[in-house]
Amino acid sequence: MRKLVVLFSFVFLFILSVTAFSQNRPGQQTITLGVGSSAIGFALRIASPALNLNGQQLSITPMLSLGYDNAIDSVFSIGFIYSVQNFTVSQKSGNYTDKFSIVHNNFAIRPLLHLTKKSEKNDFYLGARIGYSLFNFRSTLPINNIPNEAFALYGGYSFQALIGYRGYVTEDIGLGFEFAFGRPYWSSLLFCYRFGQTKPIKNIPKSPNYTQPGIQYK
Repeated sequence: MRKLVVLFSFVFLFILSVTAFSQNRPGQQTITLGVGSSAIGFALRIASPALNLNGQQLSITPMLSLGYDNAIDSVFSIGFIYSVQNFTVSQKSGNYTDKFSIVHNNFAIRPLLHLTKKSEKNDFYLGARIGYSLFNFRSTLPINNIPNEAFALYGGYSFQALIGYRGYVTEDIGLGFEFAFGRPYWSSLLFCYRFGQTKPIKNIPKSPNYTQPGIQYK
């Protein structure tokens, strides 16, 4: 863990040394939809051949997320994000299918520091995600010490350090990606929509003698 913190700190300082602050605008808001993968899901897929499931099927949905970010000044934004991922082991028994499922829900706030070169089309950022995870367990499989139709809920705090990029193909719509250390995911592809103050505010001429083609100020 210490190595990851040192690596993330090095990347953060390097980016600070070679970039200028982005043109993130106060009041600008961004809604983000994400589809990604988690370390738990990856490990289960790799380990599934060795788990000896005896005819049981393992299915893992992608990690899905919905986020909202609001720029509080030209550098910082803060937002909320929700994500969910489902892990299911199923086994057919005649016309009925027994299932054991775990649903991972995560609710979090995330402050972001925007560090791209001045551009209306690119947004490179670093940040953190501080949240709470809820694990929903449900089973109709005869597992040791878990009765049929058992339902349980487990919760725990989560922390994540992340690095991401959004590139806007139009003024408002963009695509991007994130890589992260910690729960609930380690990579995600993003679809972004921004609104609010997305354009620079043009300076109003102060001089009464200022002229512009077709316009005269008196």
